Amino acid sequence: MLSDKSKAFIENLRLYLVTSGKKQKEINELIDELKVHLIEAEKQGKSIDEMIDCTPEQYMNSLKMRNGYRL
Repeated sequence: MLSDKSKAFIENLRLYLVTSGKKQKEINELIDELKVHLIEAEKQGKSIDEMIDCTPEQYMNSLKMRNGYRL
C-alpha cells in the first residue's frame, strides 16, 4: 500500500505526463513501474522524500538524464 504522499505524487506525475502529450500506454507503463519501486521502498521504511524530492517535471528530467527516457 502506498502512502498518501506517494499517491499524490503519482497523480501529479500522471497529470504532468498527460499535459505533456504522452500516450496513455506510455503513462501507464511509467506509473506502474514507479508504483512498484515506491511500494518496495516503503516496505523497507523509506519515504517518498528519500527517493523523489522534486516535482513531476524534475523527476521526468532526472529519468531522461539517467535512462535516456524521452520526454
